[in-house]
Amino acid sequence: LKPQEKGFVFLDNFISIVHSPKIWLSLSNTFFVLVLVLAGTIILGTIFALTLNRTSKIEGFLLAVTILPWALPPVVNGILWRGIFHPKFGIINKLLLSIGFIKTEIQWLTEPYLVLTIAALVVLWRVVPLAAMIILSALRAIPNELYESAQMDGCNSWSAFRFITLPIISPAMAIVLTLTSVSAINLFDEVVSLTGFSVQTETVLIEAYTRMFTYLNFGEGSGFIVLIMLISAIPTYFYIKFVNKQVEYI
Repeated sequence: LKPQEKGFVFLDNFISIVHSPKIWLSLSNTFFVLVLVLAGTIILGTIFALTLNRTSKIEGFLLAVTILPWALPPVVNGILWRGIFHPKFGIINKLLLSIGFIKTEIQWLTEPYLVLTIAALVVLWRVVPLAAMIILSALRAIPNELYESAQMDGCNSWSAFRFITLPIISPAMAIVLTLTSVSAINLFDEVVSLTGFSVQTETVLIEAYTRMFTYLNFGEGSGFIVLIMLISAIPTYFYIKFVNKQVEYI
C-alpha cells in the first residue's frame, strides 16, 4: 500500500453509490418494508392500546403477553417466523393445505416481495407491543371528564375518538412513527434470519454490511452508513417539528 498515492476522494464514494444498480434495489426494498411497517404499527398499536385500556381483570396478563415479542431479540424473532413460513414444515402451509385453500406448498422464502412482506410482519411482531404501550400511556392520561362532557353533549363513540382521543394521543403516535421508521430503515437481522444475504432482498443496511465486510470496500460502505443516517433523520425532523407545534383543542 502506498498511501501517498491516494488523494482526497471527496464525493467519489457517493457518486459510485448513486451509479450502482444495487442501491435502487436496496432502497426500494427498504421503503417497501417501511410503508408496511408504518401502516401496520399505527393501526395495530392503536387497536391493542384501546383494547388494553378497556380491559381491567386480565390487564396484567395481557400486558405481559403483549410485551413478550418486543423482549425477544430480532434474530430469535426472525428464526421463529422462518420456521412458521417454512415451505415444507411450516404451520402456515400445513394449515392452508388442510383447509384446501392451496393445492401445493407456497415457497414463501424464495419470492423477494413475499420475503420482504414476512420481514415486515416480523418487525410488526416486535414493534407493535412497544407502540401499544406508548399509546396506552397517552390514553391513560386523558381525563374521563372530557368523555363525560362530550357524552352529555350527544357525542357518539366515533366522534369522541376522532375529536378527543385522536388529537390527544397524536404526540404519542408521532413517537411511535419515529421509532418505527428508524427500526424499519435499519432492517437487518430479520431479513438475514429469513433468507441470509440474498441479493434480491437486500436492504440499505444489508448492502452497507456487504460492501464493508464482504467486499472490504470501506469507502462505499461508510457512504451507505451516512445515507442511512440521513434517511433516518427525515422522520426525526418531522417528529421534532410536530412536537414543537402548539395546538389548542377546544
